[in-house]
Amino acid sequence: MMGSLFALGGIRYADRFALAWIVAMTGLRVAMILTNHGHFWLFQLLLMPLFGNLFIAGMMLYRLHSGRKNQATWIALLAAGLYSSFGRPDWATITPTIYFCVNAAFIGAVYLATTRLALTNRALVWLGACSYSLYLLHDAVFMIAGHSLLAIAVAIMLAQFSRAYIERPAQLWARGKNA
Repeated sequence: MMGSLFALGGIRYADRFALAWIVAMTGLRVAMILTNHGHFWLFQLLLMPLFGNLFIAGMMLYRLHSGRKNQATWIALLAAGLYSSFGRPDWATITPTIYFCVNAAFIGAVYLATTRLALTNRALVWLGACSYSLYLLHDAVFMIAGHSLLAIAVAIMLAQFSRAYIERPAQLWARGKNA
């Protein structure tokens, strides 16, 4: 839906389209909760009512970073974060409150990543360097070890191992081969 709006020349108004999506999906999510309907796969695929807000948060953070911000951008970012309070009933066994807090923390972390402060913090730079491996491995670790602080620590350690012994050597090999 958002893609078609952008194709029609609406990229300048991404924040307004994002707000419209959030308002529409909020109404639909309330209806889904009240009627226990709306979990049809095509509906989920096309409108992404369960996680589209995270894409919107990313778009709004990009607008802030690139200097295209206005009041609607900030409102859309705030609304995208608040939308997380619906939770993820399809797979998460965590409460909507925890889901909201985690999403708000991640949105805040991405915002901080656009500042110089984040780029001078060695721990954040290190975590960012192994974030792709963390993205690939976290789900498997959580399936095996459960959702706990230990599982988070194991996922981060495995991501660092993957970064050091798989990703980095493969990148160096590819650069040498293409040079």
